[in-house]
Amino acid sequence: MGSEMELLLHAWSYFRRRKFQLCADLCTQLLEKCPYDQAVWILKARALTEMVYIDEIDVDQKGIAEMILDENAIAQVPQKHFVIENELFSKALDLASLSTEHSQFKDWWWKVQIGKCYYRLGMYREAEKQFKSALRQQEMVDTFLYLAKVYIILDQPVTALNLFKQGLDKFPGEVTLLCGIARIYEIWSFLGLVLLFDMANSQPPGDSLNTMQYVCGVLMFLVL
Repeated sequence: MGSEMELLLHAWSYFRRRKFQLCADLCTQLLEKCPYDQAVWILKARALTEMVYIDEIDVDQKGIAEMILDENAIAQVPQKHFVIENELFSKALDLASLSTEHSQFKDWWWKVQIGKCYYRLGMYREAEKQFKSALRQQEMVDTFLYLAKVYIILDQPVTALNLFKQGLDKFPGEVTLLCGIARIYEIWSFLGLVLLFDMANSQPPGDSLNTMQYVCGVLMFLVL
């Protein structure tokens, strides 16, 4: 029993130092000896879900700005990398699901972890359900940000914008929520200019000049 306790403390030390893979591996070793140890299962689940990290501050507008991304860069990533990641996220999802079931679905934190796993697996509607359920139980800034990222990738920036504002009602002046709003307006402005330039290029020579003058006026307004 003493050696198992030492290994558990060692695993917890890895977790505290954010060495989540080492923590999960050590928990796996412990579970081979004590497969029903609840503390080890919970620690392993937490380590795996922390590995499924989403940068909630980085509202990257992947959905509505998809047209300007270089798809070739994505194609160059080895397929094996995606397979390994999906296996990791699936394991984290299974453990988080067991944990939230054990808590009788009353723990908002586990619902957020499940939502993060769904997000990484590309199951955005399922992620949306988990984040919304977590918010009904406990309103947290991070959860507002996670849910907003879901709406952004689903090409629903207005819904994301309204969610940021809802979050600000609960957490006035919260910088990350304000940054999320600013990024949405920023990408709207950029995409608007792209469309205006495309429209100018598609016009006859005379009309094109007038349209370009209008575009330049808009650009000066945005800069000033």
